[in-house]
Amino acid sequence: MKFGVLCGCLLMVSLLLTGQPVVAATYVVDAHHPQASDENPGTEEKPFRTVGRAVKGLKPGDVVLIKAGEYRESVTIEANGTPEKPIVIQAFPGHEGKVIVKGSELFTQWKQLPGNPVWIADWQYRLDSHYPKDWEDFGEYAKRCEMVFVDGKPLKQVLARGLLRLGTFFVDEAEGKLYICVRYGTPLKNVEVAVRQRGIFVRGSHLHLKGLTVMYVANPHDEAAFEVRGTDIVIENCQANWNNLDGFRLAGRRFRMRNCISNNNGRCGISASMHDSTLEGNITDENSWRLSYWHAGGMKIVGGAPTGNRIIGHIAKNNNSYGIWFDYGCRNNWVERCFLHGNLIAGLEFEASLAENWIINNIICHTRMDKGSPTEHGTGAGILLYESHKTHIYHNIIFGNERFGILIAGGARKIHYTGEEAFSAETQIINNIVAENGFAGIGFWVWGKSAEPEVLKSHKSDFNLWWQPNALIALLPYDLRLRKQPEASTLADWQKMTGQDKNSLQADPKFADKEHCDFLLLPDSPAIDRGVLIKDVQSDFAGNDRPKGKAPDIGAFER
Repeated sequence: MKFGVLCGCLLMVSLLLTGQPVVAATYVVDAHHPQASDENPGTEEKPFRTVGRAVKGLKPGDVVLIKAGEYRESVTIEANGTPEKPIVIQAFPGHEGKVIVKGSELFTQWKQLPGNPVWIADWQYRLDSHYPKDWEDFGEYAKRCEMVFVDGKPLKQVLARGLLRLGTFFVDEAEGKLYICVRYGTPLKNVEVAVRQRGIFVRGSHLHLKGLTVMYVANPHDEAAFEVRGTDIVIENCQANWNNLDGFRLAGRRFRMRNCISNNNGRCGISASMHDSTLEGNITDENSWRLSYWHAGGMKIVGGAPTGNRIIGHIAKNNNSYGIWFDYGCRNNWVERCFLHGNLIAGLEFEASLAENWIINNIICHTRMDKGSPTEHGTGAGILLYESHKTHIYHNIIFGNERFGILIAGGARKIHYTGEEAFSAETQIINNIVAENGFAGIGFWVWGKSAEPEVLKSHKSDFNLWWQPNALIALLPYDLRLRKQPEASTLADWQKMTGQDKNSLQADPKFADKEHCDFLLLPDSPAIDRGVLIKDVQSDFAGNDRPKGKAPDIGAFER
């Protein structure tokens, strides 16, 4: 009652002072409208021409509707809505996915180098990668920002004119020239060259961003192409594709990111320093073509001790680094119902994490080994736990990874945020199918605190199905007395050597079609009704209730 009276008083004051009620506005952007102008009022009949104009000075409850088109501009959104009146910036209804903010310009003025399939254009830009001075030197290519696309296809950058070959480009900053090498007869009407280093930059609270795409941004190391900072922000049906480094970056609290796509970016599909956020139904494929290890992959969550986040139904495929990577001081994060396929180094990693992280109902398969990296970094593991404490691994399918299904690794690390020590201990591995991994179902690469006998005994594994017909069940921790790492070729060996997996099985899980990643269980699968009930897992990968029979099925699916 008091709140209603207060609102009424405030409204009366507003009317007395201005003579008009406080009403949220709706603005329309349409770059292709014949009367579009940033001098317009922003109505559908007289729309704004640029997104940047439409987002200036937004107030709680305001709505910006953007019609389909290519917007060659950098957009900065600094605005704060309220819980009751969020600010909405979205594609015009029906135009979702067709609103594209581009960091590129069309280059049309070309001269052919006589006798060669090489064309030259003037180059007047200086793109700074802001490469961190304290980073390992990953080479000159990692410090570049330039990108060129011909008819939507990327050219490969070379760093000297003499290296030009078909499908490549070279930027000669000294001469102020851009060289491209394409086949004779290629039309040069659609050559996109990245020239802007900012795509969409958002700072604020209580915002809803929907149906926006960012492409071809030459973004540097300290900013993503689609950068979002703040609290209580929804990002829905947005895309970030073919940008120089990170596609999306989230920094803050209580994000809700749904059904977004971030593919073919040079470093991370999604990077985040966030708390109490939910990312659901997003896709990150084919990222990390420019920088393949450090802070790279489908998704990396790091900074500020990420806590209370849920990654649900994420798809990460064929990234040139980790599928999903949580790093440094993480607590109480959930990764569930995700499909992580064909990524490099690890499908999923928790690194230097402190407590109570959950890995539930995921399919993690065909992770590739990085042949050029040290042992623990080039793992080819489905799940990599690197100095991570109290990780719960329940009801996953971990299949066909190049080296390990699960690798527990590391020594100890002090988290400077809290002074606590992160080390690998108290892992719970229950109700998983671990099958046909290249070297071992589970492995240990530990030292120091993580290798102490009592710490090693703290890991618990049971009610799993192990199927390693051409590889080890387990590679055990290094034994100083034997001066080697003992191996368990069978489940019986593993049980005898460790006392683990007393209720587990060694048998073919009988998937519907493993060659095409269909991991549904056949009717005669030995995994059916052989798990143990876990109160935290009441559904399966597809959202079906568990259990259906007398006990839960082992693995990600309940038949």
